[in-house]
This record gives sequence, C-alpha cells and structure tokens, in this order.
Amino acid sequence: MSSNLFSLDQLKEIIKANEDLHDKPPPLFVIIHTLKGVMYPQFLPDLMSEFLHQFTLVELFRLKATEKTSLALKMNEALGEEEGYLTDETKAIFNAVIEDQQGMRDLYMKVLTKCIFIVSIHYSIKLPRPMKFLHVCTGSPATLDRLL
Repeated sequence: MSSNLFSLDQLKEIIKANEDLHDKPPPLFVIIHTLKGVMYPQFLPDLMSEFLHQFTLVELFRLKATEKTSLALKMNEALGEEEGYLTDETKAIFNAVIEDQQGMRDLYMKVLTKCIFIVSIHYSIKLPRPMKFLHVCTGSPATLDRLL
C-alpha cells in the first residue's frame, strides 16, 4: 500500500477513536482510502470481497446523496421563486446529479458484474499473476476514477 493511504490498523484506530462511528458505516473518506488501497498500485484479487463491500457502500452514499438532492430541489420549488434558497447554479448542479443517476447506477452494476466474473475466474483457475483490475472491470481507468 502506498504511503499516502491509511493502513487497515490506522483505519480501525480512526473508527475506535470516534464513538459515533461504531454503529455506522465508515465515513466516505475512509471508504475511498480503503478502495484505493485495494486497487493501487496493483489490484489484489484476494481482497475482492472487501472491495465489493466498500464499493457498495460508495453506491449507498451516492443513492442517499441523490435522494437528498431531489428533496432539496422539491423543497426549493415548494417555497417558490422568491423564498427559495437554492441559487440557479446550485439548481443546475443538483439537476445534473439527478439526470446522471441512471448512468451512475449502470456504471456501478457494470463494475459489480465484472468483479463477480473476475472472482469466478480467479478462484476457478487460480490465476498465478494479479489482474489489471481497472482495465478488466471498466475498460478504462478514467471511468472508475470518476467515481473516486
């Protein structure tokens, strides 16, 4: 793992030190560090289950953020033009988040499906060398980096 990422022990200490985190999913920054630690510099197939768990948590955060974005737009609309609290720029950003929802879900499902495929190959034939995860899962490192 590279030096700019937290080790698993450091992540456990962060969660232990903050009692609010004991019964909740880890904060998004911890999840992102964990994902990067599994993916870079080379993907580790033996950590696929941890990767899938953390990647699913990112998707749950995305779904919750999209839900809150939609609610904020509805509340702003209900308040009317003069009493609304969102600027035109913020409304445009929120609308883009909502419009991109299906595309992001499709990307999540594509990565998830390919990861399951990789696991089945890895454990059925026990590949002697690690796979280049990003290219296998998405065809392009930039696609997954967009999520992270």
